[in-house]
This record gives sequence, structure tokens and C-alpha cells, in this order.
Amino acid sequence: MKTHYLLLYVLISMLMTTGCQWTSKPAAPELTFHNECLSPLPAPPRNQGQAESCWGYSMTARLENRLMLCGDTIALSPWFITRKAYEEAALRAWQDKARKVSIRGMGHTFLSLAGRYGIVPQDEYPCRPRTRLKDMNRELADLLKQHRKDTDNGKRFLQEVNTVLDRYMGTLPERIGTDSLSLSPLEYYHRLTAGMPDVKRLTSFQYTPYNQELVLDYPDNYERKTFLNLPLDSLCRIAEQTVKKGGTVVWEGDTSNNGFYWREGLAIWHDAPVSPDDRENNYRRGHLDDNHTLLLVGWVTDNEGRPYFVAQNSWGTNNRYHGLMYMSLDYFRMWTVALFL
Repeated sequence: MKTHYLLLYVLISMLMTTGCQWTSKPAAPELTFHNECLSPLPAPPRNQGQAESCWGYSMTARLENRLMLCGDTIALSPWFITRKAYEEAALRAWQDKARKVSIRGMGHTFLSLAGRYGIVPQDEYPCRPRTRLKDMNRELADLLKQHRKDTDNGKRFLQEVNTVLDRYMGTLPERIGTDSLSLSPLEYYHRLTAGMPDVKRLTSFQYTPYNQELVLDYPDNYERKTFLNLPLDSLCRIAEQTVKKGGTVVWEGDTSNNGFYWREGLAIWHDAPVSPDDRENNYRRGHLDDNHTLLLVGWVTDNEGRPYFVAQNSWGTNNRYHGLMYMSLDYFRMWTVALFL
């Protein structure tokens, strides 16, 4: 019996000191927030449903904010971008002889897709958050299996893929009527973004020199895009200044840790203030994953004067703050992978 107790003690000790870093999740604190500064957006937080396109929802909302700052209030369709992501991901999966289709990506995935296919207003291709995309994904996986040996460069496969996508996601609009004009989605996107500055891609890691371009080695960066590597304090300062001026910042990072509380609307870090060394050690231990995208839309302080970013999620409005979250500065410092602004 003593041997059994000893083995149990050893197993528990191993779980607590090795890979299972988040053995328990502290209760979310009760906080109140003051001096709220929010950037303008034309639509409430959306719901991505079962789609893996949080990056598309956040980047769409970022573009909407830029248009509002220029005087145009337009709600755009992240569902259109999600659809185009499926079309391209299906072809990649067929070419790679993969078993399933995945539309995971990063903020620049939106820019690449919109640059090739454009975008449409929300009313032209409404979001369908209740669509059973898991069922659709299974059908796409079956098509991959059926057409694995095709020799027509995927032509028949893509025809059947689009039939499935139409059935689940809706038929795509070919033209958009605006200001007595009929535009293709690509023409419409170019018209919306004419004169806008290029989107900046930023990150912060110590393992490579600052103020140089860095390719982030994450699977979702399959386009191998580079990011300007900045000191952590500079990254924080740029994000803060942007939202305080009415802009928005697309945040990519890790929400699988024990400081992310969706229902309570909080993303906080429970440890001491986070230094660049703390962040780098967290990354080197394999704990800094790129698994979600949020849109930073504001700046607040809590009842003790600590600063927070206000973040818009894409999981609907069923949380304490109706789809918004409050991200502490230390959470930002520890769990940010990349920014788009």
C-alpha cells in the first residue's frame, strides 16, 4: 500500500512540474473599469461559429474602422473571406494530398485573399454562424479522398467543392451595386482601400535582433510573411497609441492559458509584471501558441488604476461585456504573437 501511495505522489509531482503548466485556473477577479476610450465600429461583435477564420473577422473589423475614420460607415462580410479561404485551402489540401481542409491563417491571410478576390458588404453575403461547418468539413474530406488520383489539376475536385460550399455557405455574389455602379468584389475592395497605407506587421522576440524583419515560425504563417521585430515596450506603446487615437489593432496570440476568461470578459495574467525575459522563456518552453485573433478597440483602467486594452472577440455577444473583453497589459506582454495595424 505504501508503494501505491508513493507512486501516486510521484505521478502528481510530475504532472505539476512538467508539461501540464496550467494545472488549475484561478477564479476570475471582480473588476470595474473606468475612463473607457473606444474606437468606432459599424457593427457589434460577430460570431464566427465553427469557422477557423478569427483572423478574417478581426481584419474585416479593422478595415471597417479605417473606413469609419475616413467618414464611411460600411459593414463588410468576413463570411465572404471565409468562403474564399475554403476555396484556396481545398486546392492546397488536394495538391498536398492532405486528408482534411483547414482555413487557419493569420492577419495577412485576409490581405492576400482580399487582394485576389476582393470583399463584399455584409448584406450581400451575410454571416451564417449556425452553419454546421464540421459537417461541411467532413464532406470536403470525403471529396479529397475521392479525387486524390485526379490528373486534371484539381478542376473536377474544385467544381464539387464549390457545390458543397454553396450549399452550406450560400452562393457568392458576382457584382455589387453601389453609387449607380456595378462592381466586382475585387473592384469594390480596391475602391474602398484606395489611398490607405499598407498594413504593418509587428512582433517582439529576443532571439533575433530588434528593428529587423523576422519570419514567424508558426504553422499558420504558411505564406512565410515577415514581421518587424520590436522591443516589447515599443510594441506595447504602439498598440496603446493606436487605440487611443481611435484606431484598432489586430492582435494574434495565445488564449489557451489560464488567464483567458471568455465568459467573464477578461484576459489577465496572475503573476508578477512581465519582462521581455519572462516572455522569451515562455516562448522557448513552447507555451506561446498562435491560436486566436482579437481586435483591440480601446483602452481603460480598472478600479486600482491598472491599464487594459479593450478587445473585440468573434464568438458572439454571450459574455459579460457583450462580446468585448478586457486584456491586461501584462497579459498582452506575455501572450502576444503578432500585431497588424
